[in-house]
Amino acid sequence: MPADNSMMKAIHDFFKNGVCEATQIVPFTSVNKFSAVVFDSKTLVIGAPEMVLRDQFAEYKD
Repeated sequence: MPADNSMMKAIHDFFKNGVCEATQIVPFTSVNKFSAVVFDSKTLVIGAPEMVLRDQFAEYKD
């Protein structure tokens, strides 16, 4: 994924050494509006906040 904005640059910098291997990948779909990757002890989810947070979105909206 290209590092074409500040969030993607930060993610790219964090993972640039390549020592993490994904154990599961959830591809982006127009229905879910997010994608995710699972590592041994961490999960990274990128997508529309209202889709990622679902019922908790109102708590973080402001």
